Amino acid sequence: MQAESAQIILVDDHQLLRKGLIKILNANGFTNIIEAANGEELLEILKNTHPDIILLDLHMPKMNGFESMKRIKEVNSHSKVLVLSMLDDHISIIQMIKSGVDGYIIKDSEPKDLIHAIEVVLNGGNYYSELVNEQLNSGVLTHDHYIDQNTLSERELEFLTYASSDLTYKQIAEKMYVSVRTIDGYRDSIYQKFNIKTRIGLVIFALKNKIINYFEI
Repeated sequence: MQAESAQIILVDDHQLLRKGLIKILNANGFTNIIEAANGEELLEILKNTHPDIILLDLHMPKMNGFESMKRIKEVNSHSKVLVLSMLDDHISIIQMIKSGVDGYIIKDSEPKDLIHAIEVVLNGGNYYSELVNEQLNSGVLTHDHYIDQNTLSERELEFLTYASSDLTYKQIAEKMYVSVRTIDGYRDSIYQKFNIKTRIGLVIFALKNKIINYFEI
């Protein structure tokens, strides 16, 4: 898709940041841009507009990016979503990937990386910033076949489901009525079985192989 034909909705509660991003987008040929300060404004716009891509911040008043993603796909399955965030923690990334975003880029990325991310997503691909990719590449891209759930014990499967939520390992231990050390054992066992090294890699692998489902938990 050509830049000049792409319609973008930029959703961020910081007006100065929006204006700066618009300048970058305009300089690279993206001129059809609609602004929204939060998820509520975005959903109002989506009632009458079907953008090609939504650039979505996570932390905003009234309705943040996490809540917005629960609604976007319901009202507009056509639009691509690229998250722009200062958050690089695995919980935030897991939540957004499970919600169906098409990309995740850290806000302190170079402008050229943002433009590249938009182009990749507009053309049907997925884009994750280098920091996120380092974790995604840890065991997720080498497994293309379905994994029999019988490979996992019942307790490992239960742990994997909880690990795909926003719970900390300590909270998972409380849910499963075991020690944190036991949780570490479940995690390490699954890592070893599937040659995975990070929690994000674990979740993407589980989603990809249908061990767990999108929107589960």
